[in-house]
Amino acid sequence: MAATLLILRATGLLHKADRDQAAAASPAVMLHAGQNTAATGGSLGGGHLADRAGARLVFAAGAAAYNAGYVIFAIGPRAPWLLLAGFLPAGTGIGFAETAESIMVAHLLPEKAAR
Repeated sequence: MAATLLILRATGLLHKADRDQAAAASPAVMLHAGQNTAATGGSLGGGHLADRAGARLVFAAGAAAYNAGYVIFAIGPRAPWLLLAGFLPAGTGIGFAETAESIMVAHLLPEKAAR
């Protein structure tokens, strides 16, 4: 649902007098694809960082990145490249947080259940 709301917010910000809703939705969906790419990179980088610094630090960094992205959406820029500056940290935050969550849950499982 969060992805749908981000696309809706980006579409609303890109909608101008010279651009209708349908024309604004296309770049919004492409921006979301950039977020998914950033989430993939965040997962890889987050796993690497978690091996060295721990999952809690990665989770905190993910929350910070996610919040930074959402601050940009709250400000409401109308330029696609500025919206990309919101989608990328939000995606990185998702990648970091989901990786850290999986690691923390795996550490809670008993040794016999993990096999």
